[in-house]
Amino acid sequence: MAKNFLRNYPAQLYLSLAPAGISLYLVSHNIRNYDILNKVMVWRSKEPVPDSLIETLDTEFTTMATQKKKRFRNVNFTVSLIDNLEARTYGSFHLETGVEFQVPVISTIKSVDELKTRYPNLLNLVKELNLKGAVDTSSLSEKDIKHILLTERARQFFIRREITIAESISHLVVPSIIGGCGVFFGYPIFKTAASVIGGYPALFVVGTIALFCTYYIVTTEVRSRIIATDRPTDRRILLEDEAMVQGAVEYLHSRLAFGKLVHQNGNDGSKYFDHEGNCLKQNIKYTERLKQIQQFTADEQKKPSINVRAL
Repeated sequence: MAKNFLRNYPAQLYLSLAPAGISLYLVSHNIRNYDILNKVMVWRSKEPVPDSLIETLDTEFTTMATQKKKRFRNVNFTVSLIDNLEARTYGSFHLETGVEFQVPVISTIKSVDELKTRYPNLLNLVKELNLKGAVDTSSLSEKDIKHILLTERARQFFIRREITIAESISHLVVPSIIGGCGVFFGYPIFKTAASVIGGYPALFVVGTIALFCTYYIVTTEVRSRIIATDRPTDRRILLEDEAMVQGAVEYLHSRLAFGKLVHQNGNDGSKYFDHEGNCLKQNIKYTERLKQIQQFTADEQKKPSINVRAL
């Protein structure tokens, strides 16, 4: 039986999809400073990283690590900017390679004048979405622009959120396990298909289906880590520090305000943002995350307060 498997190249190629996919995924998280890989797997903005952003991340991480009394393998991190709405965190403080925080350019802008001067076209802030057309920032009111800029509380929330992700390895382990299981559980289907249509056609058909199912499951898992009731990222931050609630609300409102502006003014706006301001290319709507935070607040208010009096 082993000899038959060694001669069955389609079967070997099919099973190799799992380690190949996992390796590629882990490489994308941990090996990020090589020019060859950067051209293919790493997306960064050309904008310079503000020193104040690095200092804020460093201060917040030091404070959190001290309060939680956590020890990490490597506390070094790098910061880059991206032309998108949501931050991306690669690696983990538990790994030798450290962490890269990719922060949206829009999250670093602090004033109306700065935005109008540096970004005459609002869509340049989200180049990764490939929106066509333009939204002239000089035609936008100061009130509208203020709504899309992060407040200090909102900025602290999103920084706390990315650091919380970097303190874990679940964003590395869970997708890897799901991807591996998706391929291996499809092997019996591959064998059945191979006996009917041949090895290589079965490899193409079943392999494609396995990869699609894995992609769907992984994106669903990403969604559940954000809004599921079992300690998702947003909720976890609020449980650790209820003072973050207002910052979380302000953060989501600012993103919704940006989406509404693009929806109303951009040529491609209605294709990528709905009328509420949700980005349709994201796994989870901002309005859903906002509802979960509001539900968290309601649940906390229902808890009985206990007053202890020393006798």
